[in-house]
Amino acid sequence: MPKLLLTLISSFYLLQCPAQKNYGVSQDYYIYQNNNSSIVPLIYYETKNSWYAAARYNYEASEALSLQFGKNFSKQGKLCYSITPLAGILTGNYKGFSMAAQAEIEVGKFNFFTEPEYCFQFKNQTENFFYNWAEISIQPSKTFYTGLALQTMSRSNISLTNELGLLFGVSLKNFEIPLYFFRAPSTNYFVTGIHWRLEK
Repeated sequence: MPKLLLTLISSFYLLQCPAQKNYGVSQDYYIYQNNNSSIVPLIYYETKNSWYAAARYNYEASEALSLQFGKNFSKQGKLCYSITPLAGILTGNYKGFSMAAQAEIEVGKFNFFTEPEYCFQFKNQTENFFYNWAEISIQPSKTFYTGLALQTMSRSNISLTNELGLLFGVSLKNFEIPLYFFRAPSTNYFVTGIHWRLEK
């Protein structure tokens, strides 16, 4: 993990002050059948005024660091929703910027989440790409949820590809442990992790 990411994690930790609304960290693992694997750490915080910032590594590209900033718009009630438009910058193996959004809708025990993102590379426009992670789930109990996940990707001059996966997860207080199984054209693989979130 680069020193810059460790510095950012330390800085976000110091921002745990009364003005902060919620914050969290997560560590996801991509486990492939050919024994290759990758780690995707994420840290984020959101202020009481709903301004949002996040840093993550290895997500958009291998050994690439992404910094994203935006503002959250949300509503609570029988139908809860949250929409966060984001702008970001990438460095490392992929140097460029991104336009993205996070959107979540919750109705009763059902939840829908999507995170579309378009990345632009500074030097080579053929490396621009669109990526979206989406999932729909149901939570039959306080500790267990299950559903489907869909990854969609499109690069310049390459047709759209979709990967459908199964989702199983456990929620314990401020922690979530999801497990995804994807069946890709080249190899099947798993995604798992541990997510921690605290709201004030």
